Formats: sequence, structure tokens, C-alpha cells
Amino acid sequence: MTMNKKKSQSERLLYLLFIVTLILFVIRLYNTFSIQHSLTGGIEDEGLLAIWLTKNSNFFQNHYLFFPKIENFDNKIFNLFQYNWLWYIANSQLVTLFENIFSLSDEYFANLVRVNNLIFSVISLIILYLIFLKQKTLPKINFIFCFFIIFGPLIGFWSISAKPDMAYLVFEIFAIYLIIKNINKLNLKNVLFITFVLYLSWSMKQTSIITSIAFFIYLILKKNKIIFFYCFSFLTLIIVTFIIGGETYISNLLWLNAKTNFSLLHFFKLFISSILKILPLFVLSLLILISLKKEKKIRIKNNNILLFLIIGIICSTINIILSYHIGSAPNYYFISTIYLLIFVIFNFKQIFLFNSNFNNIFNLSLIIQIVLIIFVISGVLGKTKPYHFDQVQKFKVCTSNIKTPIFFSKIEYYRLPWIAGNYEKNPLIQNWFYDRKYENQDISKTPIFKFIKNGAFQSLVLTNYFEPKFNLKQYKLLKKCKLDQVYKIYIKK
Repeated sequence: MTMNKKKSQSERLLYLLFIVTLILFVIRLYNTFSIQHSLTGGIEDEGLLAIWLTKNSNFFQNHYLFFPKIENFDNKIFNLFQYNWLWYIANSQLVTLFENIFSLSDEYFANLVRVNNLIFSVISLIILYLIFLKQKTLPKINFIFCFFIIFGPLIGFWSISAKPDMAYLVFEIFAIYLIIKNINKLNLKNVLFITFVLYLSWSMKQTSIITSIAFFIYLILKKNKIIFFYCFSFLTLIIVTFIIGGETYISNLLWLNAKTNFSLLHFFKLFISSILKILPLFVLSLLILISLKKEKKIRIKNNNILLFLIIGIICSTINIILSYHIGSAPNYYFISTIYLLIFVIFNFKQIFLFNSNFNNIFNLSLIIQIVLIIFVISGVLGKTKPYHFDQVQKFKVCTSNIKTPIFFSKIEYYRLPWIAGNYEKNPLIQNWFYDRKYENQDISKTPIFKFIKNGAFQSLVLTNYFEPKFNLKQYKLLKKCKLDQVYKIYIKK
């Protein structure tokens, strides 16, 4: 088979990859936005509540300080503000803007937050594509790979979720773009701008430090004196943020009350599943490394972009190592994937100039990826639909006119203030931190039990699973509501 024929075959497979990726994304987009009330993943409701508290109350970062005090228990365990300050401020302001422009109520709150993330995702796609404009590879191929990464199987629902990963990623990708664009002409002005963009990325999600570290190491290796201004300005911004935020903000940010469990099995499952979601890119990166080594073209010290990208890839393994903890997800691989993609596009003149064996391997990876995506579309693997909550109005009626404060057992979306029948500005909910800490303890020794026993709640909304675990002598059953499951409403006697 001639090289042109192989190139044509690979191009056709890439176009097919784009088509199936687009179909999968459109299906997920429709299934998410076709209903007002849904959750795309775990603990998303907690993040939505934190944004809502930022928008509608004075409980930003400090909501748990207003809960009743119980001896020997630290209420910080109920913290909902798991991410950095800008994620909550930006979303609360954007949602307020959309609600005012289109005269919407908080009924649309969750989907408006998702719209924000979709906007961040589209901007990320554009910036990522701009990085490759001067490359000699085919523009269409570049776009296919960019689309495959931002809206493909790995990022999946994150591009339209209510989580901060796309918000930090848009700034981190922009920082990478600025570094690559100016890497041979770094000066005080563009380094300070890069620093500010990296600070914004960190301000969205505090774990967004990979490019900050990579740029720091790059400047050290190049013995660039401008590193002093970079370090001073970046650390100054963070220190000022800590001073303004105060003790409560710092405690929230550092997850000081989080309990972490680790699992090697979970690590390997996540690693394999993530690689299978970016298989062509992963295979290409390995093939390029082999190709460059054979041709003796790895001259890192004389190629600033290549040096920075390799540092970035190495630094991004920090996130992969951290995925050893239970609760980690494919988002731990996002920034590694971005660096791999840039490395691939920047390190071959034409995407199909490998030898025959390399080309066949690449084509096979494309075929496998296409088949896997088709399996997801057809429902054999993964999911194309978020968790829908289509009985919100019935739940509102069920929980209307009951006294606050209310304790909702772990019933996710229905426990949110604008969903429950009674708006409660600062509900106490059983969150992710709490579950991790008390999941294996006797319920009689947990804070929630103590709260109920001490009469901290006027009303309880419990499921059949949760209800038998409490001593409810001081409460009486008001009614039962049968929706997706049976909800029992108790009020204080």
C-alpha cells in the first residue's frame, strides 16, 4: 500500500472518529438540557448548592459556622465549598446575569451553571486550536483532535457539568498558549500576564498547579532570571488571596477535614479506562517518541517548546499519581491529555509520515476508539444520559409548608433549597466529606444523629433506607409521599 493510500485511510478514519464523537456529544447535550433538573455525576448537587449560597445568601465559605454546635464535633465537616473562590463568584454572577436577561427563575439554576461550563469548553476548544495554527499539519486534522479531546469520551459530561474542571482548564490552556507563543521572547510583560492567567486557573480550582510548576521548572532549566518576577508575583497573588479569604477560606481550600482512602485497584481501573478514552492520542504519542528517538531528533535543550511540553507531561503525572485515592475520576487525566495532544501535533511535520508499521498501529487505534464510542452511543458501555429528576413539582408539593430547619436524608437533587417546597437559605446536608468520615461508624455516634436527638431540626424528610436508623421519639409522621421512592415527612411533636 502506498503512503498516499495509507494517509487517505487514516484521514477517513479520523473523519469517522469526529462524526461518532460529535454524535455522542450531541446525544449527551440533548439528554442533559432537555430537562430542567438533572445531575451528570456524583456530588454535583453539593457544588450547585455552594454556588446558590454564593448567589443568594451571605453564607459564602462560612455556611457551616451557623449550624448548631455539638460537643466534640467540628462543623467544618459539612463544608460545601470544596473548590476555589473564583469558581463560585464567576458562576453566581453569570447565572444572575442570564436570569436577569432572560427573566428566568432558579428553576433553571442547574442548567445555567452547565451553560457556563459549555461556554468554557467552547473557549477551550478555540484556544487549543489556535495553538496549532502555525503548524504544518492539516487544519482539519488539528480540529478533529481538539474536538475529540474537549468533547470526546474522556472529558465526557464534564464539558456540560456543574463542576469546575472546564473553568480552570480554559485558563490553563490559555496560559499554555501564551507560554508557547512567547517562549523564545519571554519578557517581564508577558511573564506577568502568564502569571495572572495561571492565578485565575488556580482561583477556579486549587489543584490547577501543573502548568505553574512546569513553567517554573522550565525557567530554572533555562536559567532565566525572570523567574524571580514570576515566583514573586504568583506567590504574592496567592498570599493576598489567603489574607483576604481568612482562616475559614484556607481551611475549606485545603480540605483539612477530608478523609482520604486509597486503592491500587481503583487506580489501575481508572488508568486503563482513561487510556481507552484517548487511545489514538496515547498511541500517537508513543509512536512519535519512538520515531524521534530512531531519527535522533530529540534535541530538547535547543527546542524550547519541546522542552516545556516534556516538562508539562512529566509534571502532569502528579495528578495521575493522586488518582490513587478513592473518589478520583477521569478529570485527573485532563491536563495530561492536553499536554500529550500539543506534544503530538508539534512533533511531526505531517501526521501520516510514519513507517508502514506505525501507520497500521495508528489506524488500528482509531478503529478501536470508534468502536468503543459506538458501544457508548448504543448503550453497551458508559452512559449517554444524566440522572433525571422529573418529579420536582410533586416533591415541592410534598414538602411545602413544613417548618425549617429541615433535614433531608441523602436524596441528592431533591434536597436543594430551590427544589424543596420550603426555601431554606442554609440547609445542613450530609455531604461528601461527611460520608467519607462516617461511612463505617455506628450512626448513633455521628453528628447527624446528635443533631436530630438534640432537636436541631423542625422537620425531617427521610427515605425508607434512612428512616429506621434514627430514634424518632420526639417526631411524629406527618405524611408519606411516593415518588421515585417513598419519602416520609416527620415534624417535631
